[in-house]
Amino acid sequence: WLDQVHGLVDRVALVWTGAWEAGDMRWLTDAPEGDWPETGPGAAMAGVAHAHGCEWVHRPLDNDFAGARNAGIETLAKHPDLRWAWFIDPDEWLSDPLADTVALRNMASSDRWGWLMQIVNYRADREVPTISDSVRISRLDPEGIMRMDGRVHEGFSDAIHKIQAVGQHPRLVYAPFTLHQRGLALGPEAMDAK
Repeated sequence: WLDQVHGLVDRVALVWTGAWEAGDMRWLTDAPEGDWPETGPGAAMAGVAHAHGCEWVHRPLDNDFAGARNAGIETLAKHPDLRWAWFIDPDEWLSDPLADTVALRNMASSDRWGWLMQIVNYRADREVPTISDSVRISRLDPEGIMRMDGRVHEGFSDAIHKIQAVGQHPRLVYAPFTLHQRGLALGPEAMDAK
């Protein structure tokens, strides 16, 4: 992902949802001496993220996917030059990374509140993938309206209701590209670990 979006997005915030002790965060400012810390991202991941200028956020998952996504939103919202957040997971990919990310840059000039994405879900228990949709690109508004809700099936339903309550329409439409997700196509051991 970082190779694909490098130079096409303005900033990247990586949300680490696993264990990460404060003493193991020292590599964020100084290269750790001796062995790599036991908690937090591994050395290879940290190196790639550093090469791409990523910001790190630690937000333990605690079965709260919306909370983890919102931690990324809050980090990006601290930068007044940013207008949009795009949420992607490590087990997702684009059909045509260059064309799709160029389309993403063009979408950034919109005054919409968000963009729906069609997600092709590959599953181990089905031969044909299923299609789902969700808002995966959202406006970074200074009022903090566009925040996710839902612990497992996270979304922007509360935010959409707030927008509609003040007489506005969120103007959600589909992005001109799809996202592919293979997280449910893993074997039993990988699914258990996930």
